[in-house]
Amino acid sequence: MTVRIWVTATGATLQTFDGHLNPVNAVAFSPNGKQLASGSDDMTVRIWDAATGATLQTLEGHSVWVSPVAFSPD
Repeated sequence: MTVRIWVTATGATLQTFDGHLNPVNAVAFSPNGKQLASGSDDMTVRIWDAATGATLQTLEGHSVWVSPVAFSPD
């Protein structure tokens, strides 16, 4: 499944994040805005590079779908 960041003024896609196998339930930006976390029905959390759309890390091992996601300020 895909997560997209949109430019609301134009409707253009700014960035695309592909990788989840099932619907995405939640997303959150890191405090510095450089990473995006997404939680999915595929029982994973993915950490993305917000600028490039690259997967930085996939967190597995959850026993149920993941929602919500959040970053710690530190």
